[in-house]
Amino acid sequence: EIHVLLTREADGYYAAFTPAVEALARCLRQGWTYTGQPYAPWDGRPRGRPVAPLRPEQLVAYVQNHDQIGNRALGTRLEHEVGVERACMATVLLLFLPWTPILFMGQEWAASSPFLFFSDHDGEVGANVARGRREEFHRFAAFADPAAAARIPDPQAAETFERSRLRWEERTAAPHAAALALHRAMLALRRDDPVLSAPCALADLEVTTHEAVLSVERANEHGARRLLVNFGDGPAPAALREGERVLFLSGRLEGDRIGPFAAAILTSDRRPSRGGVRASGDR
Repeated sequence: EIHVLLTREADGYYAAFTPAVEALARCLRQGWTYTGQPYAPWDGRPRGRPVAPLRPEQLVAYVQNHDQIGNRALGTRLEHEVGVERACMATVLLLFLPWTPILFMGQEWAASSPFLFFSDHDGEVGANVARGRREEFHRFAAFADPAAAARIPDPQAAETFERSRLRWEERTAAPHAAALALHRAMLALRRDDPVLSAPCALADLEVTTHEAVLSVERANEHGARRLLVNFGDGPAPAALREGERVLFLSGRLEGDRIGPFAAAILTSDRRPSRGGVRASGDR
């Protein structure tokens, strides 16, 4: 959900997801997107089932992984498509949630190298893999033309593998160093904060939306932590509550306005008054 929300891609398998903040909120409330409804325009069969009785820590969540990136025609990472700032915003959301997170290799410093689909098969098998790789993207408008499909790297070529190697030296250069620092800070917060480090049931997540802003709140006896994420292109009302203080910030929070593609974690001493997810959308 977060990928299509940021990239607005609707081709191929991305057509099965909705680029809307409320769709992402629904996914967070349910634990995942598909709980038995029809899957995609080309496949109306039911997909998935309700998460219960699984706990959030039993669910694996990610912004990107080897399968998603490797199956993209050009192996592009999220930061290549939408920029480092927006990819980091997505990571703050990922690491705020009680799911078990995946950080794909190089994601922590917004690696510049792609992760291409590569293989090493002999003879006819290798030729079939190379041909099938390009035929796979017939549902994508950008590669429907044979000349465009020819731009998809040959998975059997050694160069395809070499291009996918991480460039470890770039971790200390801009903008990679800032991305790495953000990941380290969020991981430390997830480990050490008494609210974010504690188990949290899905029913205890409070997930709401207001226009382009997503709000996710977790609370226990140690207090409350609320994440605001602005998916809009411009500043939006943050609707700060009395007593809330900034615990972590990616992007800008000025007064009562949160900047575009910013993520802010707010802390307060508020104790939970009730369990359960707020089922309404905008508020």
